[in-house]
Amino acid sequence: MAKNLQEVGDTYHALLVEPKDARSILGRSRFNRGTKCKSVKNAEITAAPWIAEWWPQVPQATTNPDAALERIAKLMALKEDQQHYADYVDVEHGIDKDLRTVLRWYFS
Repeated sequence: MAKNLQEVGDTYHALLVEPKDARSILGRSRFNRGTKCKSVKNAEITAAPWIAEWWPQVPQATTNPDAALERIAKLMALKEDQQHYADYVDVEHGIDKDLRTVLRWYFS
């Protein structure tokens, strides 16, 4: 089995365990994401881009923690902006949280 795959039930998950010195900076002890694949080969193909994205964050967190924290803060701000935009679009276009269109003008 591949080094960064873990079998959970009948599917595989991509897994990268963080070293102890990087955990406090990154705010997590591991990266984990389900591949939804039942075969090892398909799971390796699915997980490869995720692992490639996660690996550079470990040495950056240990060598330059300020840059890592700044990157995390930027990502959190981007996520918040995207949520505010989604809320705006829902209100502007009359879409409720279940993504059903509320056609007040149509029924009135």
